[in-house]
Amino acid sequence: KKNVLNYFQHQSPMGKSDSDSDKEKKKGDKKSEKDSKDEKPKEKQEKGQKTLRGTQKFGTKELCNKDFKGEPYDDKFEDGPVFERGCTDPLCCLLFIAFLVGMVIVASIGFERGDPLRLIAPYDSTGNPCGMDNQVGFDYLYFLTLEPDLIFENTVCLHSCPKEGNQTICYPNANVTECPKATYSTKGYLGRYCLPTTEGTKAEGATNKIEEEIFDNVLGRYLADLYTTWTVILTCALGAFILALVYMVILRLLAGILAWISIILFFILLVLLGFFFWDRSKKYSDEDDKKYARWIAYVFWGSAVIYVLFIMCMYTSIRLAIAIVKTAADFVRTTPQVMFIPIVFYFAVCCFMAYWIYAGLYIWSSGEITNKEGTSISQVEWSEEIRRCWYYHLFGLLWVVAFLMAYVEFIIAVSAATWYFSCDGTNLGSGEVSNGIYWGFRYHMGSLAFGSLILALVWFIRGLFEYIRRKIENIPGVGSNCCVKCGLRIISCCLWYCNKFIKFLNSNAYIQVAITSENFCQSAKMAWYLICRNSGRFACTNAIGGVFIFLGKFLIAGLTAFIAYSWMMNQDEITDKLYSPILPTICCFIVAYIVACIFLSVYSMAINTLLQCFLVDEEISEKKETRARHCPPTLREFLPNITKGEENKAQVDDQFLQFLILFGEKQNCN
Repeated sequence: KKNVLNYFQHQSPMGKSDSDSDKEKKKGDKKSEKDSKDEKPKEKQEKGQKTLRGTQKFGTKELCNKDFKGEPYDDKFEDGPVFERGCTDPLCCLLFIAFLVGMVIVASIGFERGDPLRLIAPYDSTGNPCGMDNQVGFDYLYFLTLEPDLIFENTVCLHSCPKEGNQTICYPNANVTECPKATYSTKGYLGRYCLPTTEGTKAEGATNKIEEEIFDNVLGRYLADLYTTWTVILTCALGAFILALVYMVILRLLAGILAWISIILFFILLVLLGFFFWDRSKKYSDEDDKKYARWIAYVFWGSAVIYVLFIMCMYTSIRLAIAIVKTAADFVRTTPQVMFIPIVFYFAVCCFMAYWIYAGLYIWSSGEITNKEGTSISQVEWSEEIRRCWYYHLFGLLWVVAFLMAYVEFIIAVSAATWYFSCDGTNLGSGEVSNGIYWGFRYHMGSLAFGSLILALVWFIRGLFEYIRRKIENIPGVGSNCCVKCGLRIISCCLWYCNKFIKFLNSNAYIQVAITSENFCQSAKMAWYLICRNSGRFACTNAIGGVFIFLGKFLIAGLTAFIAYSWMMNQDEITDKLYSPILPTICCFIVAYIVACIFLSVYSMAINTLLQCFLVDEEISEKKETRARHCPPTLREFLPNITKGEENKAQVDDQFLQFLILFGEKQNCN
């Protein structure tokens, strides 16, 4: 084998002998020495422009050229992700660590100054919090009169809620100097209030007045519904977890079928919507309504025709997208450990959210807590320092969650990329989850922090704008102005598109970081040029993959919400306490949707990664004019340079190489 390798190393590509190649080499050296002086300035000029992908620095001329779409990938990426890596975006890494330290400092300020129990403690008529300070053990607020207008004038903190005629155990105050006898029977409410159980108009009016002050009428009732159904919501979160696992298994087995079903179902949906509005037009008596309904039907039918034409024109790209989906299913099937990534991420987010809420309550309660005049509830007045701490803590939630999402996407990208390039053309490869975890923590934490910071800023700006928009819409005379409302909606739409674009670009940039080990900006630029060179393929793949992922999200969320609603309506002990099942059902839908998004992100990221790996493999093979060595079997038919003649030639070359190796071994033995 060693002799054969040496033989090939000393042979020119055309099979010439060493002496012939040496002669040509000497002639070439003389010619190069002669022309070196003439070409030297030109080489210097092109040195900074004609560089290889991965270390490429584009000049202003290239970036200003609208037709410029990047350079082909370097041959060093022929075997996939770079294993000799270096740290990227270290300044962003240091900034993120410093920000986390700042979050700990802000939380410590809250733990030192705040007390969340004061936020929910009821206050007696003299402003003393029940169950706090000297009133420890006297947790319940008792109302001496049931007159709705005077109910908060005389209140006192009790040890427990009394029955009618019983002597109360109270903590006297300036208005109530002696513990009174109960003039009506009571029951505990939220562990803080003694509400009347006596029947009568006066008792009902007093109860409604108290609940209005505590919960701000309807909003309070909805919050009480969440308190009543918290066990249902938690159980539905677990149910969504199980449904997501089942759906992922189904996708793993039926990815191609589900993709074609999604395409066909969308066409059927357009046709049925057209028939629906056509049928509705027959039931309208007004001619204008009939006309509008029929035009809507024509629009849906026309969309169905355009959709079919689009499917026919983009058939090859759609087949590639479906093949990518199948390849993603093969990746998940052969790399089952990747399915544990969203599970770990789910619990990591839950743990961080629990800490964030716990620390946030202390920060929120760090202001001056006083009794709201004329009521029994509390109000908080913040200083400028505490206000800034709260905004810092709020932005920390966005950045950390975005960073965890980026870390998970990077791990999946590394695993999918190593899986793709470990394929040998006929056999499937193997993905390494551990590499993604180590590389992300050791080398690319700065790049992940950079991308997540941009996304967190977009989220923060969107939230701030929505808050300002609602404030403007509530201003009399201004919020009802059509121009103002239209302008606010346009800005909101632009921010929504900006959010979608940043998330899309971030995901593709993380894939390039996983493959090339470049910094975030360079990786984002490389990903953007790759998308520009293959816009049709990216559009079809994202559309096909997005459809069945979208269906999966709403299938899991809708089924979970339906189960939750049926459960609440069939349980008398829950139904009797509910004001409305709407908010608990919506909460179950949202929780299940979040769970589905987390789990289906594995397929979404795997699809994008495998598509980029395929395109990189294709570009390098076209550049070298050879067949791609790592393309999985499901994608090999889409490589343009793979023909039957080339496959036969490759087989002959392999047989000839085996003959030379055997010949070399025989010569060694002799």
